[in-house]
Amino acid sequence: MERYNKPAALFLIGLVLFAGTIRCSKDDDSISAPLIGKWQGESLEAKITVFGLVFWEESDDDFDAEIEFQEGGVVTANNDGQEATGTWHKDGSKLHLDVDLGITGFDGPQELTIKELTDSDLELFLKKDTVFEDPDSGFEVEGTLTGTARFTRVP
Repeated sequence: MERYNKPAALFLIGLVLFAGTIRCSKDDDSISAPLIGKWQGESLEAKITVFGLVFWEESDDDFDAEIEFQEGGVVTANNDGQEATGTWHKDGSKLHLDVDLGITGFDGPQELTIKELTDSDLELFLKKDTVFEDPDSGFEVEGTLTGTARFTRVP
């Protein structure tokens, strides 16, 4: 049974979103810069839907996680003193991230969508079907986690 930790989950959603799958046409100018470098979180929106109904939803305009994509496929992340190192790789329009932050249900390989990647801005989207534990009832609930994270490049 998985226990859902909202603050940790928000950070992981941002981190996972940060590694994204590119969802755009080849002519789309919204993906026009390299991912390698250091990025600072700006905002995060996440929700869980169950049978099409919103089970949980949250926005964080103070999302300040840092993540750095390095040459050779190494990624490091830091949020409120919690640090993690893992791997990333881009395969065509997909970017895969494998970082274990010690959060049940959010560890292991992830795949995301890059909505925007410019010299200064990065927007990532995550959609993941998973099982959550309702903190009020203790029952396991199957649902869909979606989230969008926005980052700016650190010079």
